Amino acid sequence: MSRAKPFAAVRPSLMIISAVPWQTATSDCSCSNPGAAASSPGCALPEKPEISFSLAAFLVVYSPHYSYYSVSTGKLAYQDGDFPWHEEFDRNYGSPLEVATDHGNGTFRRRFQHVTVELNCRTGEADYHWAPRDPQPLAHLKSDDEKLIECHPTADSTAILTDAFSNSHATVTLAAGRTCVSEPLVITGVQNLTVTLEAEAEIQAKRGSQLFGKLLSLESVSGVTIQGGAPSAHHVGGPPPDPYALSATELARPTLKMWREDYSNPSLYNHSGHRHALSLHGCSEVTLRNLRLTGSGGDGVYVERVTAAMFDSLTVDTNLRQGMSVIAAQGLVVVDSVFAFTRGTPPMAGIDFVSPTTRLSFAFRF
Repeated sequence: MSRAKPFAAVRPSLMIISAVPWQTATSDCSCSNPGAAASSPGCALPEKPEISFSLAAFLVVYSPHYSYYSVSTGKLAYQDGDFPWHEEFDRNYGSPLEVATDHGNGTFRRRFQHVTVELNCRTGEADYHWAPRDPQPLAHLKSDDEKLIECHPTADSTAILTDAFSNSHATVTLAAGRTCVSEPLVITGVQNLTVTLEAEAEIQAKRGSQLFGKLLSLESVSGVTIQGGAPSAHHVGGPPPDPYALSATELARPTLKMWREDYSNPSLYNHSGHRHALSLHGCSEVTLRNLRLTGSGGDGVYVERVTAAMFDSLTVDTNLRQGMSVIAAQGLVVVDSVFAFTRGTPPMAGIDFVSPTTRLSFAFRF
């Protein structure tokens, strides 16, 4: 157990005390010595220091082992009862990224996740240099039962997608060109839900998450449609010169994307063939249209106990185990879809019909 070195900054109406390990204690100006404020001209401060200075001093000496913060605007810090709440207390400064550094002349600086704090304990001034914050996903209500989701590729959209997808008799649209990064999503028991991914929209598995798992699971739902919007004009074209390659239109479909290369790396994940992009279990009347499902650590589409489903214009490529596994289905129709480049772990089929009793009807594109 490391010893703790006390640090105290004393000002009129202000006392900040923190016990921090030796290796994290870096400040040693005259203002850190209790009682020095009265004897050192260089430490003179206004009678009522601003809240920004007191918070900066706290952040500079903050330690996860023990920290105490108290501030009062009255003359007697422990007796006057004037302890109002300030908006600065609610700001998210983030965790410290380094110990405080001494820049001389009573100036100390420390970086946090969201801000760099600079404190001058001789002048009583403090500066906060905020890092640009990643914009958060937004949900716009177009009507009582219709939402437009605007995701940002650096933000976690799990919560906002889960909330949007959990409502029956609803319409959800993911804005064009947006990437929604998410942990596994599970839709259970929903009825009559339509989800549209506009052109170039993408639901992307959160990279590095140890929860995966399936990217999107539909369980005991009915009347659910997940579809992609029309591609941009520059993605529309004829068949590729190579008959075994995917066309521009097939590649440009709105996408459910995972990270196959990560899931097949034993230093990152335990082996599994069940990290599916889309899993359907106990569902009826499900439509998948104009989507790309790629890069899963299992199957692009996994189907079990599904009735009356239509899969139309799907690109299911570059998955680890199967393009699509059909365990049990009745009235499943697959139209104008491509299952390609499955490789990684057996059986590596484009489509694998697991049960001999499965009832299927097909229309293939050749």
